[in-house]
Order: sequence, then structure tokens, then C-alpha cells
Amino acid sequence: MLDDSGGPALPFVELKRSYEVNEYDDILGDVLEHVSKRQDRLPDNTLCRSEPENNTIWGDDLFMSTPFLCRMALATGNHKLFDDVAHQVIQFNKYLMNPETGLYFHGYYADRAEPAPFQWGRANGWVTWAMSEVLMLMPKKHKAYKKIMKIYRSHLTALVNYQEENGIWHQILNDPSTYEETSCTAMYTLSMARGLNNGWLDDSFRKNALSGWNAVSNKIGDDGTVSKICRGTGIGTSVEFYNSRKTFDHDPRGLGAVLTAGSEV
Repeated sequence: MLDDSGGPALPFVELKRSYEVNEYDDILGDVLEHVSKRQDRLPDNTLCRSEPENNTIWGDDLFMSTPFLCRMALATGNHKLFDDVAHQVIQFNKYLMNPETGLYFHGYYADRAEPAPFQWGRANGWVTWAMSEVLMLMPKKHKAYKKIMKIYRSHLTALVNYQEENGIWHQILNDPSTYEETSCTAMYTLSMARGLNNGWLDDSFRKNALSGWNAVSNKIGDDGTVSKICRGTGIGTSVEFYNSRKTFDHDPRGLGAVLTAGSEV
């Protein structure tokens, strides 16, 4: 899966891109082969998985693919990879974005043409983090750059509507009865802070980013332990499924987001 390839390969491709370390080229070549050619795709070339059923699009996979492809494009000079990146961002928005809320569904069942009905926090986090990576790395002259920027801004504009007064977001974004969750809050915070740092967002987002970081900071113990990170989560069929997912201290599914959010803030 992309979780096992495009995501974990990011440190190695960053070493190649930024520091000209070439000893991992065989690994990177194999990962690129998987992401570009072996990973399941719909007939329209949108990345998908065969779980929980065939041809399911997962919001998570935008992060597990596009940041890697962007870095490989820059590291190898194969800028055609940016076309696939742009296609994935636009297609994921097409399939997963709920026009009533502006939020992303966790998944989409292409074979029955319907979304998985819940707007899970971390899936939206992976999406906005991925788009911020694309905007940092994709050449601004690319024909899809402005469209991706518009999608990114629209998503964050929708997300601020679901931020609590204490700066946190919930496990299911539009259901305040579900628990407050650290990893998605960190992901939105980093994406907003990055947008402010790069001039992509107007200053009205500053209060949301700082409030988000305050909420994340309150989940960091005196010894540095980060709490209330939701465990790995498949696409669920009920509110209870998401709300009963255990949270773990220092879970890697959110710890990197907290570190990145702190860096951007």
C-alpha cells in the first residue's frame, strides 16, 4: 500500500533531493515504480485501494503519494511526475469533498458511486498537509498550480468553521459529541501556519493557527509526551466506530505532525 511505500520513503527522497545522497536510489526507484504503476487506480487514473472493498479512494493516500512524487520530480528532473500529482489533488477533491460542508469524506466507494459517510479528522489532515507540500514543491508555472491553491484555501476555510473555541478539532469534524483529537489538530495547524509563512493565506487565519497550536501544546506533557493521538483507523461505518478508537501517547500517526506544526508555528 501507499502507507508502506510513498509515505515511509519520504526521508530517503529528501536526502537525495536536498543533500545529493544517492545510496538509496534502488529503493526509491522501486517505490516510484509502485506508486506510479503498481498501486491500484481507477479507470480515470485516481489512486485507490482494494480495501475495505475494491476501488475505494482513501483521503489518507493523497499524503502517501503526492509529497513523494513531488520530491522525486525534483530529485530526478522528471517533471512529468507533477502532472500525476496535480491529477491526484484534483480528483481527490472531486470524489471526497462534501459540497455541503467543504470537508473531505474519509473515503469514496467508486464501484457504488458513494462516499464513506464520515468526515474523519485525520483524513482531512492528511489532505491539507499533502496540499501544502504540493504548493511548496510544485513549480508555480505548472498549469494546475492556481487550481490546487484554490482547493487548498477552500478546504482550510471550511475547516476553521469546525474549530472549537479552545483551538481543537474533533475526531469526526462535524460531530462535536466525538472526542477532541490531537493529530488532526496538529495537521490543520501546520497547514495554516505554512500557508501564512508562504503568503498563501491572508492574516485572518493567524488566530486559528495560533489557537490550534495552543490546543496541541496542551496535549504535550512536561516530559514531551504527546497524548490523545488516535490509533490507526480504517474506514468506518458508524460514529461509534470512530469515537471508540483508542488514543495512544506518542503514536507515530500524529507525532510527526506535532513536530512539523511546531516548526511551522
